[in-house]
Amino acid sequence: GPVLALRELERALRLTGFLLRPDNTLRSIEAGLKRSPAAAGYVRALRDQRYRPSAGGPTPAQRRGLRAELARGRGIGGRLRAWWALPPRMP
Repeated sequence: GPVLALRELERALRLTGFLLRPDNTLRSIEAGLKRSPAAAGYVRALRDQRYRPSAGGPTPAQRRGLRAELARGRGIGGRLRAWWALPPRMP
């Protein structure tokens, strides 16, 4: 559900070296990912799902976009860490 998805996002950000502050919100995280529309869309979909449980949640393309953004500029080790932190979902 939405709570597990939020925990997964927090864990993925932490494992890939993104600094999380106590005052971070989903909106501020989304704004920080604005150079990648898919990554920002992933966070926006989580926010929508949190406040509207009927919302579908992030798409596989948004998940791939977030994973790519988490790995950006971090070399092969960063790509592997991002893959481990946010693995593909099985259908």
